[in-house]
Amino acid sequence: MMKGTSPLSKFERIVQELIEGTFNRLFGGQILPQMIAVKLARSLETSSYNTNRQIANHYEIFLHPRDVSQVESESPELIKHLQRYLLQLAAEANFPLTDLPFIVIKGDELLQEQQVRVAASYDPTRDSNATRQHRRQLLDEAVRDALRAVDAFLILNGGQHISLESPMISIGRRMDNDIVLDSPSVSRRHAQIRWRYNHFIIYDSGSRAGVKVNGQKIRECVLQPGDVIVLADVTLVYGEGATRSMLPISQKKSDTEPTRSIAPPDDLLNDDTSKNE
Repeated sequence: MMKGTSPLSKFERIVQELIEGTFNRLFGGQILPQMIAVKLARSLETSSYNTNRQIANHYEIFLHPRDVSQVESESPELIKHLQRYLLQLAAEANFPLTDLPFIVIKGDELLQEQQVRVAASYDPTRDSNATRQHRRQLLDEAVRDALRAVDAFLILNGGQHISLESPMISIGRRMDNDIVLDSPSVSRRHAQIRWRYNHFIIYDSGSRAGVKVNGQKIRECVLQPGDVIVLADVTLVYGEGATRSMLPISQKKSDTEPTRSIAPPDDLLNDDTSKNE
């Protein structure tokens, strides 16, 4: 199997993105939190090979006692962030982690400094409604943190700046859309922008005039900074926090640039397109 197509390589990419993104922002490049996060990821992934598919939800992290003191003083919120990290990692890797992971950090004199050992196990007593509700809350918080970090926005017709602060944004002529476009050429429900796989993705909601990204008509497309979106006679430019100095709309990308497509969600396939005119 080619590298990049196996489940393991996909998992490795997810781990790398979360470590380089979330943990660099939270802990300023500190090595020890990153080492702990990598070890936890390995333990989570290993537990997915269990024949009963019971993903580990109980994690004991062992460090040298001086490292324990360092973590407690410099990163007092580490355990809470590690819980969010494991939940997001499991969700993106499609691992059936159905309860809030328990994480504790302990000292071990036999370990060297900067050495990490993780003992992972499954505890059935932690699977409860309250736990699942807490897990959903942590996942929602993780999504909000990711959206704030990306700081994505749209520029409407070269002027108005619209921040993308929700994991789903509806665009169209109807007044109940998140972004209302006052143009008779735009459908009532023209398009949706959704946060999936750590990216914003635009979908055509069965519109009459269609959706174009960089000159190509699309059904769905992963958005990247600088992409030019055309909905009928309305032009939008997608950007992120690091790219606020945008090119003028006249400097569009080449129409021959390939789009970045993925399979659309099932609920979008069932949209009532007859109401979009």
